Amino acid sequence: MSKKSKEQVLLEQLQLYFHDKPKEWFTDVLRVELDEQQEEFLENVKVGCRICVKSSKGTGKTFLIAGLTLMFLFCYPDTNIRVISPSYDQLIDVFMRECNQHHKRMLPEIAAHIVVKYDKVVLKDDETQMAVCISAQSTKRERQSGVHAFTQVYLFDEGSGIPDSTFSNALGSLGTAHGGGYVIIVSNPERGSQPFYTDLFTKKPKGWNVMTFDAFHSKQTSPEFIEEIRELYGEDSDEWRVMIMGEFARSDGSTYIPMSLVEDASQRIVNQRDYISYPIVIGVDVGRSKSGDSTVFCVRQGCKVLDIYEFQTDDTMIIVSKLRDLYSSTQASVIYMDADGVGGPVADRCREVGLPVVDVRSSLPSSDPRQYANIRTQLWGEVREWLVTGSIPNHQGLQRELGTMTWGYSAKMAEQLTSKKRMTDNTGKKIPSPNTADALAYSLMDSALSMRRRRTKALPVIRRSWI
Repeated sequence: MSKKSKEQVLLEQLQLYFHDKPKEWFTDVLRVELDEQQEEFLENVKVGCRICVKSSKGTGKTFLIAGLTLMFLFCYPDTNIRVISPSYDQLIDVFMRECNQHHKRMLPEIAAHIVVKYDKVVLKDDETQMAVCISAQSTKRERQSGVHAFTQVYLFDEGSGIPDSTFSNALGSLGTAHGGGYVIIVSNPERGSQPFYTDLFTKKPKGWNVMTFDAFHSKQTSPEFIEEIRELYGEDSDEWRVMIMGEFARSDGSTYIPMSLVEDASQRIVNQRDYISYPIVIGVDVGRSKSGDSTVFCVRQGCKVLDIYEFQTDDTMIIVSKLRDLYSSTQASVIYMDADGVGGPVADRCREVGLPVVDVRSSLPSSDPRQYANIRTQLWGEVREWLVTGSIPNHQGLQRELGTMTWGYSAKMAEQLTSKKRMTDNTGKKIPSPNTADALAYSLMDSALSMRRRRTKALPVIRRSWI
């Protein structure tokens, strides 16, 4: 029997010491300071734990699960670690970045045995030991469920957007895990959250530890940010509840798309590789007026809005001419145009001059009538889903329109947007037509009708068709 080297002995001692000491792992190995919320969270990380956190903005949710990923990988031999998020972009751009930052500042003696790659973290001496990033959009259940291992770990980032089926796949694989494995869910409490996530906080099932992180007790949230949100929205707003208090928005659900989702999309930077393989699509909302509604062209490619053009004119031939010029410069694959009202003749003329225009008739029944009352609502539902990973320009009109659209239920209990004629603000003043947001919605017409999925060769994930 060969004698162990001093390095091997030290390594085993470190693994044993930090095996059940997550708080010490963060302070002594990762060399970071913790606030009281994070310390309480880590005290509950034990074998068989089930933890779910709803959190305000910027309290270090991903920071925690990234640090735990490195701990599980280093300290737990024969471990299956799955890190799951609604989108692959979230995992690569946020989670893996946190892993890299932890790796750079951790003890060199331990960092030398861990390798952080593009979409996974592995042990240097045994690359079969790894933590793998998985999008909840993956259609392969075995990727979400993982492989058999003595210790099973499931870490869900932005869990409010993960489908219930993904949670059930993960929980179903824990039957053979030592001590029941580990399940940890962290997220912002967005409106439209999936039922499994929200039910944990309303039902508080036995065995689950549900926690709330607020901005006031977070070392990572600045007082200036808290004051800014107070000034912008007020303490009685849903934005304050979600972004500062870590609470769900009020249950009336009057706003169809959460403003926080819109703001995140306006700040999101996407890599060209994430959208370059998708065709360019143009959505058009026609407004025939010199002083009223604008005509808007929205140019979108995959997960990115490339540009927005808006202008006012009562001459439909000018609209056709400008659209033809835009089509020539972008070589768009298709143009989806509002064909109700004044848009109908414009669409007809565009086809006469050879433009690939497809009519959008918002009042027609939805292709998913159980959920949406009409095509218009379904298109906005597609926008809401697209914004989770999409990127929009810093366009105040678009952001305001997306974040102020209200809704209710139809007679058949399907979602239905407030009609444009009935849209008013808190004072009863009529709100202008959301032309820019509608143009973006029209650009997603194909997804609303076909609901197809396809594999994109440029990306290692299966994702929703955005053509």
